[in-house]
Amino acid sequence: MRKLIIGILIIALMVLSGCATPIGNILDNPDKYYGKKVLIQGEVSTPLNFGKMQGFSVRQGDKSIMVSSETVPNHGDTVTVRGIVVKGMLMSTYIFADKVAIKETREERQAREEAEK
Repeated sequence: MRKLIIGILIIALMVLSGCATPIGNILDNPDKYYGKKVLIQGEVSTPLNFGKMQGFSVRQGDKSIMVSSETVPNHGDTVTVRGIVVKGMLMSTYIFADKVAIKETREERQAREEAEK
């Protein structure tokens, strides 16, 4: 039974990772995404913490988008974010996150890359 549950979880993660919306698609056509729930993946490039206003920037290649979240991962962590695309007043398009999962920390990635050399 335990192997079955683990297998189902692995398949679910694979399916979810394949459903991520490219950040460039959101930024290039924001009206299509406003108010919709999306899943994005990328690297944390700028963690922000201004009192009650917290968040971070997620980068995919040369594109990045701000994420408003109670969870603020560290710079360099690889994350998956689920949330609603919002048209902000102070910021342009951003994501109001309801789920942030750290897929790999910067340290884990560095250790993996070093081991692969």
